[in-house]
This record gives sequence, C-alpha cells and structure tokens, in this order.
Amino acid sequence: MINKFVSKRFIQAVHNILGEFGYEDTDNLDFELIRYNAIDLLNHTHNLNDAVEVCRMFWFLLRYRKEVQTIFLRQSIMYKAMEFDHLKIIKRCPSKEAYGVYFISNAMTLSPDELLLSSASFYDRAIRFGRRKDGAYTVTDDGDYYMKLSQNSVLEAEIYSAETGEPVCKVVADEDFNFRLKNNRSGYYMVTDDDYIGFYDMDYIEYLREGEIIDTDRLVADMEWGVADDCEEYSTVTRLSLFDVGDDASELIFLLSAAVNLIYRRYMKSLNPDRGDREERDNLPYTEIGNIGRYFN
Repeated sequence: MINKFVSKRFIQAVHNILGEFGYEDTDNLDFELIRYNAIDLLNHTHNLNDAVEVCRMFWFLLRYRKEVQTIFLRQSIMYKAMEFDHLKIIKRCPSKEAYGVYFISNAMTLSPDELLLSSASFYDRAIRFGRRKDGAYTVTDDGDYYMKLSQNSVLEAEIYSAETGEPVCKVVADEDFNFRLKNNRSGYYMVTDDDYIGFYDMDYIEYLREGEIIDTDRLVADMEWGVADDCEEYSTVTRLSLFDVGDDASELIFLLSAAVNLIYRRYMKSLNPDRGDREERDNLPYTEIGNIGRYFN
C-alpha cells in the first residue's frame, strides 16, 4: 500500500532529478515531457558515466512514479518551496558533437527486457527495439536482421538474416564479459578491452600480417558499456559511436551492441535468481534510494 505522504528527503531527491532534466513546472507532473527531457539529456551526455547517471535518475522516477505523483498531489507546498539549482551535475555537449553517437539501454523502461535506442541523430530522439512473439529483437519491423538470446547458454546471443533465417554470427561472452563473435559471417570483427569494444571490417583484419598491430584509425564503430543497476534488474547502458557506416551496417552493429546489454543481464540474473522481486522492491523504505544518493542535500 502506498503511503499518503513521502519524506522530505525523497522530495528533495525528486526535485533535484527533475531539475537535472530541466523540468521546473511545480504545478503539474507531465511524465511524457519528463521522459522526453531525460532522453534528450542522455543523447547529449559527454561520456558513458554521465549516460549511466541519467538512466539511473530516470529509472528512479519510473520505479517510484506513484510516490512522485503523491508529491504533486499532496505535498506540493513543500516541493514548491525548494529552489532549483541551475548548476547541473550532468553537462550537455553541443548537438554537433552528439551526432553519430547512439545509446542503447534497458535502464530507461520499467521492463529491462525492453531496449531503447536513442541519439541526437534521430528526429524522434529514441525508438524501441521491436520484440517479436518468439523473443527476437529487431531494430525496425522491416529490418534485415534480428537477434535472439541463445537457448543453450546465458552468455550467448545470435544474429540472423531476416531474409533467409540463416545465422549471421553469434555474440559470445566469458564470465568476465569479454565479448567476441563466433561462427562469424557478419563482415565485422569485434575486439574487447574491459568495458570497451571496437568493431573493424573483417576484410581489414584478414589483411593484417601475423603480429601486426591493429590500426585504431580503421575502426568502423566503437562502444563503451556500463552498469546502471548492479543489484536488482542488472540493466546497462551502451554508448556507441559509428564512423562512416551505412544504414544496413548500422542496423547490424546496433543488434551486436544490444546483445551486450541482454547477455550481461541474463547472466547476472542466472547467478542471482531471487534478486529484483517486484513485490520485495516495492516494499523498500522510501529512504533507501540506492545509486542516486548524490542527489540528496
């Protein structure tokens, strides 16, 4: 049962987060506008750490949406008395620097099985990955590829051709989350270095002589990924940059990057199957805010 009132500490956290999102309407709660502003801020973050923070903040509002509504319905006087700090923790980068950078996350929705693809390059700022009845993920309904999590291992996902149904490649990780491509007919080569992954044309890799160092100027795309929630839903954020990649290639790389999010979550859930229970989480004290304690004064 939802309490009729929430703590001042909780109100301060919500106030500070909405201030970060540039939402300063103290009379109304327009959650769609808040979502729009949050995604726009995500698309203009300078680095992965800031992207992770934006996702954590927005997921907090999603998780406690009823409590946030309580503030505007029953405790608006206290909320209005708080001043907005215009010195933002999350700094926006110029749009010209944000173009060509894409964010893939399962931390911006209530269901971490859903994936959001967003970018300042998109007119609508964000799209949801499609989810078919058989569990396959698609970038668009009429795309050339789709992705499915493996039935054999929690550390694998496979990309298929939408036209033929034939496998294109398998994304495989070890228990330290070093990712690679197996049975690879994608035309790309994946290199992992901790939380960084680079993509190269396979033609270039096969051209290298034995012992020759890979030239990073030949990257076609690279990505970083970080954990937004490491104790309940195991959601992640991927920051992907594309370098002179066509539409067909970008669709494939989007799916390869999305596989990282889903493999991490599925593996961590397999290790901790009792974590993230909805009823248990909803009964947490409202003072236990978790990862966004920095937003309390």
